[in-house]
Amino acid sequence: MRYIPTAPPWPKATRDQITGRTSIEVGMWAHPPRRNELVSDLKRLGSVRRWTARFTTGSGEAMEVLIAAELIELEGERCIVAQTEPAAR
Repeated sequence: MRYIPTAPPWPKATRDQITGRTSIEVGMWAHPPRRNELVSDLKRLGSVRRWTARFTTGSGEAMEVLIAAELIELEGERCIVAQTEPAAR
């Protein structure tokens, strides 16, 4: 599933760095198998809220995040609509 930006990208990354690429391709996941867990949860539940992960920002910093996401179909293609925010410390 490739990015279609609808809001500013995650910290210190540009739209050009992410548009049309997958989260794995841009190196967003600090622990890539966690993405597979998210996709599995979305397939099973349809949506998730306050789902935690560790991302790597565009500048290479690690960042704990909370994800709200839903699996949808857009023009015949399965897509993930997600909102991500920094986790409170």
